[in-house]
Amino acid sequence: MSNPGTLFDGLYKDLWRKIVPEALTQVELEFILQVTGLEPGDAVLDLMCGYGRHTLGLAQKGIQLTAIDSAPEYVEEIRQAAGDSLPVTALAARVEDLELAQSFDAVICMGNSISSLNKEQTLILFQKVAQYLKPGSVFVLNTWMLTEIISHKIKEHEWFHIGEYKYLLENKFHLFPTRLETTHTIITKDGQMEEKNDTDFIFSIAEFSEMLKQTGLTLKQVFSTPRKRPFNLGDEYAYLLAVKEEV
Repeated sequence: MSNPGTLFDGLYKDLWRKIVPEALTQVELEFILQVTGLEPGDAVLDLMCGYGRHTLGLAQKGIQLTAIDSAPEYVEEIRQAAGDSLPVTALAARVEDLELAQSFDAVICMGNSISSLNKEQTLILFQKVAQYLKPGSVFVLNTWMLTEIISHKIKEHEWFHIGEYKYLLENKFHLFPTRLETTHTIITKDGQMEEKNDTDFIFSIAEFSEMLKQTGLTLKQVFSTPRKRPFNLGDEYAYLLAVKEEV
């Protein structure tokens, strides 16, 4: 699989933290707890967890977390933040290599992490979800690389001011497979510049639904916000809820 950790280092690593507001993380944590019915002591698998904003937040509520990311520096950061006081197991691993000895009351994959995976890789991730998710339990997937989103918002060039950074996105849309190739340019106040290249793979809700079905999961709902607003064409974000059906 691709390694998004090669994007999330240097200046971009700091920029990403500034892009995602803490208030959003808190609302997403409430959303995850509501839609999964999690209680203290339950077990959650956080796939492609990044720096662990959901892992640490859920663990603070007494949930047992297993956090997986391919970037060792993120995994070490989570371990340091959790220390001995939070119920967190953080592992540096690629999803396709994942071998765990337990099942989980919920699985999450947040922050658009899924978009770094092509179709074959996405199917592998869904297979792992189905393998480790308890029957009747919920998989929460957050993305903004949906056909229904990108077709309404893609721009070739976009400038942003984020904290002390100037940030340029240069996008190129491609077919076969459908994807967005992006050059990220970050400029600091003192003129330091960092350039990163990234590829996001794009699927429609119907395509996600079919891939989930192929792996034993059923897409149940799609929201545009963690406040449970139903998703509509052109919305900016999507929260997909899938269930592993009872046998």
